[in-house]
Amino acid sequence: MKVDAHFCGASLQKVAQAERGSMQLVAEFGEHVIAGAIVVEGYAVSEGSGGELELSRSRATLVRDYIHARFQLDSQNIGTVPLRGVPPPSTQKNSWNGICIVLLSLA
Repeated sequence: MKVDAHFCGASLQKVAQAERGSMQLVAEFGEHVIAGAIVVEGYAVSEGSGGELELSRSRATLVRDYIHARFQLDSQNIGTVPLRGVPPPSTQKNSWNGICIVLLSLA
């Protein structure tokens, strides 16, 4: 599998942000979104120990469920990965509170 796209959004304070990101995803990649796998990465920075993964899992699950419901995609092709607040290099940030959506396809 190869990574076709990696979309990252800032804070997940509103479900509307997830909707805009999802709509952008489908508009730009159309058939790739429908035919490939999607991984929703959740990121969180938390003061308490253990809270980061719980919050990041919750964020990723919220976006996964939205994408599944909104676009009627097969749920077995949408996965989640909870991560701590260390962002992907492409964001050029030191910490991260939000999500990234990764599109995968067969190479």
